[in-house]
Amino acid sequence: MPALAEAAEPQSPTQPPSGAQNQAHPAAPGQFEVDEEAAERALERTLVVQGALLLPFGLAEIQPSFSYTRSELDDQNLALQQGTPFLVEQDIRRNTFIGDLFFRFGLPFDSQLEFGIPYQYFDSKVVTDFSGGGVGRNEVSDSSSGFGDFRVGLAKGLLREGLWWPNLIGRVTWNTDTGKTNAANPLGNGFNELSGSLTATKRQDPLVFIGSFTYTTSFEKNGIDPGDAFNFSVGALLAASPETSLRLTINQSFVDKIKVDGRAFDGSDRVIASLAFGASSIVGHGKFLDLAATAGLTDQAPDYSVTLTLVVRFGLPSFSF
Repeated sequence: MPALAEAAEPQSPTQPPSGAQNQAHPAAPGQFEVDEEAAERALERTLVVQGALLLPFGLAEIQPSFSYTRSELDDQNLALQQGTPFLVEQDIRRNTFIGDLFFRFGLPFDSQLEFGIPYQYFDSKVVTDFSGGGVGRNEVSDSSSGFGDFRVGLAKGLLREGLWWPNLIGRVTWNTDTGKTNAANPLGNGFNELSGSLTATKRQDPLVFIGSFTYTTSFEKNGIDPGDAFNFSVGALLAASPETSLRLTINQSFVDKIKVDGRAFDGSDRVIASLAFGASSIVGHGKFLDLAATAGLTDQAPDYSVTLTLVVRFGLPSFSF
């Protein structure tokens, strides 16, 4: 019975099972293994919040957030005296509290609808130097609250990540002028704005590198053009644990000069840069919590801000998956 004898022989000790092979070859020093599915789940939720990934068709998210911003800056603004515009120096000390409600809906053809509106409370002291207009200095302490500018956008996947190219998303956003404006505490910027952006991501598990570029044009109102803006940001996200991710990003904006009736005012252009740190975690079925802190890097940027965001994901009842 040679065949039976061969079948009964035990496996050679030189061929251990796959589990034994994994134990015999542990991760090298400085390396660690992350459960791929769990890490992707944490990163996926963070990337959606950052605008670098779109929701599948039929899914939706509601995203309430609360932020506090402290600003102590010297800035220039436009003032009018007897109908003549001129630039004034302003010393601004402001506490800003913003509650924002944001929605996103997954659409067919790898696209997404977005809209949101903030509710803001300002407490500020603004010292304005009118010496250029022959008036002198004026100090205003004020507080105000109300809804800010309503915004709506549409995002579309343009490129799927491959071996040598990144994942790429294009986005168009309309920022309205619905928020009330006043000298000390503007609830809105007072102008309609149209923004176009490209956001790219490239994975190198457990890292995801992210970069974006945004161009915003403001529509002239009452003869005033606040200047177009260019913004770029770069950063990286890390799957720190199966259900938690960390991130670090740097943001910088270049704002053109203010124009009045076609005349540009020297010294009114701005450079605004900041460094942001964030941590995100899954806190329950369909629920995601994000905490971010931002530090200003230039004189015209807010000193710091802290933002807490809760994201709730759900399926729309008219769709089946």
